[in-house]
Amino acid sequence: MATVASPIFVKERRPDLLSGTPRAHALDRWIFVFMAAWYIAIVLAGFIPDSIMKVGMVQAGARPPFPAVLHMHAVLMGSFLLILLAQTWLMATGRKAMHMQLGLLGMAVGGLLIIVGFILAPTMYHQTWNGLQIAPPAAQEKLRQLKDKRGWSHEAFLKEAAPFVRDDKIAVYDQESERLLTDISTLGQEGADAPTPDCALLADLKTRMQTLVNTQTAKWTYMFEKLAAALAQ
Repeated sequence: MATVASPIFVKERRPDLLSGTPRAHALDRWIFVFMAAWYIAIVLAGFIPDSIMKVGMVQAGARPPFPAVLHMHAVLMGSFLLILLAQTWLMATGRKAMHMQLGLLGMAVGGLLIIVGFILAPTMYHQTWNGLQIAPPAAQEKLRQLKDKRGWSHEAFLKEAAPFVRDDKIAVYDQESERLLTDISTLGQEGADAPTPDCALLADLKTRMQTLVNTQTAKWTYMFEKLAAALAQ
C-alpha cells in the first residue's frame, strides 16, 4: 500500500525591504532627534504653565521670590536639554566631530547639575523643616498624629508634611508677615528718633501690629483646617 505524503507548506519569510535602504538610514538617524524634541516638549508642557503662574504671583507680591539655587537649577536643566537636542541633530547630520566636542560641554553641565542638586535638596528640606519648627504646639501635635495615622517614617514625614506647612497660600501669609515686621521695625525706629512723641505714628504702628496678629491667626487657622481635614480622612 503506497502512502502519499501531503506536501507541507512553510510560509516563506517576507524579504526585509527596509533595512539597508536610504529610508531606513533616515529613520535611524532622525528618530533620536524626534525623541529628544518630544522629551523637551513634554517638560515644557509640564513646567511652563505652573512656572508662569508662580512667577506672576512673585511679581504681584503674592508669594516670596524663588531661592537663587532654584534659578540655577532651571538654567542648567534647560541647557542640558538643549545640548541633548543639539547632540542628536549633529549625529543625524553626520557631524560627529562637533558632536564629540559638544559632549564635553554636556558632561560639564551634567556635573554642575549634580552639584546644584545637592544644594537645592537641603534648601527645600530646610524650608519644610523651618515650617514644622515654627508651627504652634497644637499644630505640631496634629502633625504627629497624622504621621502615626498614616505610618510615615521620619524621612517620609518631612516630605509628606510639607504641603501642610508650606504651600502658596501659606507663603502669601509669610510674605505679608515679613512685610509688616519690616514696617513695624522702621516705624519703631522713626518713633525712637523723633524729638517729640508722634501720636499718628503710634496709631499707625498699633494698626500694623494688629494686622500682623490677624495675618498670623489666619495662617494658623488655615493650617489647622488642612490638618483637621487630613486627619478626618
